[in-house]
Amino acid sequence: MYRVLLVKLTTFDHIILKEVICHLRKLGFEVHYLNEVLHLNMFMFNWDRLQYDAEKIVNYLSERFSNFPYDSIIAIGHLNAYINNEKYVIGLHKEKIGIVFSYKYEDEKGSIDKFVSRVKKEIVHEIGHTLGLNDCSTPSCVMNKVNSVEDIDKKGYVFCPKCTALLLNINNKG
Repeated sequence: MYRVLLVKLTTFDHIILKEVICHLRKLGFEVHYLNEVLHLNMFMFNWDRLQYDAEKIVNYLSERFSNFPYDSIIAIGHLNAYINNEKYVIGLHKEKIGIVFSYKYEDEKGSIDKFVSRVKKEIVHEIGHTLGLNDCSTPSCVMNKVNSVEDIDKKGYVFCPKCTALLLNINNKG
């Protein structure tokens, strides 16, 4: 069984977090979370772009959490972030650290259900990356690569059979 730690980068609704944890446990993950918010330093913010630098955040998290006894550490924050020359980034990973940036997940109608759905899918997606999975070409697989927030809605909540088999074989866990 893979051990996952969730870390909040901003305040996050406890009900949404409980739904995410429930979903991850149904997928077979042992889930823990830090109750307090991990505050980011201002050097991670780009004042010219008015966005956070995702690479600085993932490097900071990697330095801080790499020695924690978890297979995957996922940070979530309602932050507007970018990487390189991209307008925005919705998720990023480095080794066993993943980040989900939920700032762009809201839709124009303000649907909480759609927001929660996107958060769940992208957390599972980033967990997959931190455990060694690559993006998948199966449209319904949670590991399917997305190019926009709307693409998240098109994929499923779970790993396809191929990705599931890969997960079971990585480090003989699962």
